[in-house]
Amino acid sequence: MSSYLIASEQAMIYLGISTCFAGVIGGLLNMIVFLSLRTFGENSCAFYLTIMSFLDIGELITGYLPRIMANCFNTDWTEISLFYCKFRWFYVQLCLLTTFTCLCLAIIDQYCTTCCNPR
Repeated sequence: MSSYLIASEQAMIYLGISTCFAGVIGGLLNMIVFLSLRTFGENSCAFYLTIMSFLDIGELITGYLPRIMANCFNTDWTEISLFYCKFRWFYVQLCLLTTFTCLCLAIIDQYCTTCCNPR
């Protein structure tokens, strides 16, 4: 095996696991902050950011974790189940597009809330 291939597999294993773990923990902390603090509860922008955090966690678990498992343990979940193979692609795309939509809606909401000109 080429040394570049071995290095890329090792990078995927160690960096992938830490990225996935940190992303899930960060998303959960975002959701806790947005749902528990009264300041964010009164802000309509926090609703979009909470949904965005939830979908980011779903995207990490559904899209990124199977790649890590395929590199670490040589178990490709998409080869085991045809339904999962099709569902994974659909769900990752749905989460990605909905995340970008929530981000755009949060930005528009903040702009409309803080705009000087009411018209």
